[in-house]
Amino acid sequence: MPEGEGPVRYYLGVDWADQTHAVWVVDERGTKITARTVPHTAEGLSEWGRELDEWRAHGLELWAAIERPEGRVVDFLLDHGVLVYPVNPKALDRARDRFRQSAAKSDPFDARVLADFLRTDHPRLRPLQPSSDAAQELKLLTEDCQRQIRQQTRLVNQLTATLKAYYPRGLEVAELTTALAREFLQAYPTPAAVATLTERQWQRWARAHRLSEARTQELWACPAAAAAAGAGPRGAGQGPADAGPGDRAGDGGGGRRRVPPGGRGFFRGHAGGAVDPDAPDR
Repeated sequence: MPEGEGPVRYYLGVDWADQTHAVWVVDERGTKITARTVPHTAEGLSEWGRELDEWRAHGLELWAAIERPEGRVVDFLLDHGVLVYPVNPKALDRARDRFRQSAAKSDPFDARVLADFLRTDHPRLRPLQPSSDAAQELKLLTEDCQRQIRQQTRLVNQLTATLKAYYPRGLEVAELTTALAREFLQAYPTPAAVATLTERQWQRWARAHRLSEARTQELWACPAAAAAAGAGPRGAGQGPADAGPGDRAGDGGGGRRRVPPGGRGFFRGHAGGAVDPDAPDR
């Protein structure tokens, strides 16, 4: 470290990206110290962290400019004792004109601009203040929660598309994110399983899951589905949902209870549904 009256300061320009970060380092006179790329991996960040720690161990002050006030790289720099200055992208765009003519093609251009901009203009910038341990933990938990919500949304969209094509009746009982929908699909996971359901069995299941009487009857009758054509496993038409032997006059004798037309609609309206309209309750 060069001798001097005060500590030597290095200015770091960090051009962050999803996979690789470009870093440019200058001293207080603007002389280039080093330039490197840092892979956004555990190994890449660990190696960079060791370099930062070694510099600080030799008494160097480390200041870094970056185009964002938050994120994994910002937290990493703060954890290694670096004073971080977020730079507004508009200010960086204006600063690029100072260096555009002299920059070599191989230079990590934005990283260089950030380092020199911090060196010359830091009095007009405001450094970030490290968060407390509790605040950092809360921030990480919030980010984890947001990732889980995004993952849940993707999975629900995939499941919805699959059910629309194969088993649309599974979408009508409840929202897919609810426990009721999960329990219905576990009890009746396929069109064939729900096609054998009788009214008495349906009412028993609905009561066990605290469906209101009105909702129970609405799902069983399902007049909109009864008016639609039945569909096969891939959506092929099977004829009107209310057509079947049960519509013939005089049927329903012999001690067998007929499934009402609305009930047939509930089952035959879904993909692959089929039901004997004169099947007795079990």
